[in-house]
Amino acid sequence: MLMLLVSSGFVRNAVSADGVQYPEWIMEQVAWSFENKRYVKIEDFREALVKYNNEIDNPLSESLHQPLGMPALIVKFDFAEETNDGLMSIKKFVRIEAKSGNLTALEVLYDLHNAIQHLFEDYDHKYFEGLEFESGQDGVGNYIMFLGS
Repeated sequence: MLMLLVSSGFVRNAVSADGVQYPEWIMEQVAWSFENKRYVKIEDFREALVKYNNEIDNPLSESLHQPLGMPALIVKFDFAEETNDGLMSIKKFVRIEAKSGNLTALEVLYDLHNAIQHLFEDYDHKYFEGLEFESGQDGVGNYIMFLGS
């Protein structure tokens, strides 16, 4: 059973695909910058995430620990890489799997941050703006990550 927090900014609505309910949006109201360092401990990441959101007057609730109802998800995003011919848009994919049971919003953003943060050290579009459902198969949701500058 997928439990959703409809107005929390962590999970919004649900869509059905392949007979499974998936969150339509995940963490659309959570602010984060991928320019920071890698985090060894999820507790340190959570502390930094809460502090970052408090600094911009966007306090987070304990909903970060809310199960998303998926054991894994795939995050897709576009990334511009410099080549000899100029900037080239490349599609990137990151698969995130729960350590046990179902993923939480905190676990998704922690694993995502550590997987891609090195890409954004000198990049303008490095501000997380949420994950939108694209498709799903076998209980694994495919999400598009929105980034801002």
